[in-house]
Amino acid sequence: MKNKTPTNALKTTSTATKVEGFFKRLDAKREKIPTCLDRIVAAPVHRFDPLAAEVAAVKWSMKLNGRGAYLRPVQGAALEAISIHKTLLGLIGVGAGKTAICLMAGQAAGAKRPLVLAPPALVAQMKEDLVWWSDRFDFIAPRLVSYGKLSVVSGANILEDFKPDLVIADEAHYLKRASSARTKRFLRFFFENPTVGFIGVSGSLTSSSLNDYSHLLSLTLRERAPIPLSRHELAQWAACIDAKGEPVKEDWSKMWGLVEWHNAQENGPSGFFADPAVFSHEAKKKAARAAFKERLLTTAGVVHTSNFSCDASLHIELHDLHPSERVTKALKELEDTWRRPDGEELIDASQKATVAKNLSVGFFYRWAWPFGRPDYEWLEARAEWNKEVRRVLTYQSRVGLDSPKLVEEYASSGKGSKALQRAWAAWRLQKHKPQPPKDAVWLTDRVVKWAVRWLRRQSQSSVLWYSSHAMGEALARQGVQVFGAGSKTPSGRLVAASIRVHGTGKNLQEYANAMVIEPPVGGGGGYEQLLGRHHRQGQTEDLVTFGVLCHTDPFKKAFENANIEAKYIEETTGVKQRLNAAVKLNAKGGRGLKE
Repeated sequence: MKNKTPTNALKTTSTATKVEGFFKRLDAKREKIPTCLDRIVAAPVHRFDPLAAEVAAVKWSMKLNGRGAYLRPVQGAALEAISIHKTLLGLIGVGAGKTAICLMAGQAAGAKRPLVLAPPALVAQMKEDLVWWSDRFDFIAPRLVSYGKLSVVSGANILEDFKPDLVIADEAHYLKRASSARTKRFLRFFFENPTVGFIGVSGSLTSSSLNDYSHLLSLTLRERAPIPLSRHELAQWAACIDAKGEPVKEDWSKMWGLVEWHNAQENGPSGFFADPAVFSHEAKKKAARAAFKERLLTTAGVVHTSNFSCDASLHIELHDLHPSERVTKALKELEDTWRRPDGEELIDASQKATVAKNLSVGFFYRWAWPFGRPDYEWLEARAEWNKEVRRVLTYQSRVGLDSPKLVEEYASSGKGSKALQRAWAAWRLQKHKPQPPKDAVWLTDRVVKWAVRWLRRQSQSSVLWYSSHAMGEALARQGVQVFGAGSKTPSGRLVAASIRVHGTGKNLQEYANAMVIEPPVGGGGGYEQLLGRHHRQGQTEDLVTFGVLCHTDPFKKAFENANIEAKYIEETTGVKQRLNAAVKLNAKGGRGLKE
């Protein structure tokens, strides 16, 4: 009798063989198809050469027929990189000379129709700078356009209409939020015009995440961009290096190859390659940031500064002020109920944070109804809808359902709970009504009076920095000279200045003393911009002092987060941050933060 192998056993053996063969073929394919990491580590290494930068500065000063003026080394290096690569990622600190690079970039790139995008508050200043530089160097003058024009409907086609062959983004972090109208229009132009060159320059390109500027890296550096092209793999890298990233084992496995590349760069091919599992979370994050920074800064087409443009010491004094009982009570109710003192329901954490900061200085905004007649149907429908939106964003948030707009689209398609549908049905009948204006309601003027007293006690020229329109009006009522919306560059011995209007791009080195009574938008990057208004080239004092009001939990948290973000920015981009370098003191003496 013949021994027969069971049919199912044959099938099992056959299947196993096929599976084994599949994996062998897959492995072979993997060897032939480079990964994102292979592309990134294979790119040539270009290190910044200070001597070469000085030579380039002389070269371009002569090439542009400099008349009694000379370019700085970083400016020369930037123009040289542009002439070679027709693009540039300029990670250039505040006060280091970005304006000249932006104005002359078109000449270096051989462009015929260069266009410079700049913050709204800087366009007038840049026009003056253009006249100054044009008197001293020969170059094709770019068209100057405000980012603000990209944000409004009337400016939707401004790039298409001008048809630039090179776009230069000064303070390119204005384009970091890919979901904003201005960035969407900007990216649409480049998708439709892929041959147009792009140059991005900023000292604070990111605030907390690789996702802040991954699209800008891709536009400037193209195939040399030191980031994964896969959105999923990019998210894994971001988890490893971001300020608040929470990586898992799989994320580290994708990022660790770059750490090993960096180790080989530092120690040679025989360098020690350890399993990431043996390191602590903080050690791995530090190693990942160092590796990414090295790869970014050694990519062809990247020019960066590693030092401040100012030699003066920088002190930050943290001021405490006992808040009033009304403010303390309002902040607690906000934390517990997510409602403004007038009962308005807040949707998300950003709205809540804004209200908390306003309350910290003593006021909140409420609806200013015409003739004092509230529309209760609108208020009730809006409150219930906001509450349901917040519930969805808190408990059901996911890709495609992680913003108020997406929740609205979700509800309008008939999806969601019965409560969400009821809220949407009521709000749909009211949402077409125009939103009433707001006015400020002051719970206390304690911070206002404290700030005015501080300003008037100063023996040297000083600036009181504020953020909200309501605070600017309150300071003006106290007789302070206020430079707010539509004002020229601050001047005078004792002044108050809006951070939103003057906190970026302005030269205020005649002031070496300042007080921040409302936190700047942008966290660590916002503070870098603000500190750089005074701590910059041309500062004649040996010490620049910034006071920071840190008297409530929201203000303390804002400053702590800014420090975390400043550390992240410096560790991943190499651009030194003033928050990291400053000596932090309590106003009454002693260290203000644990080192």
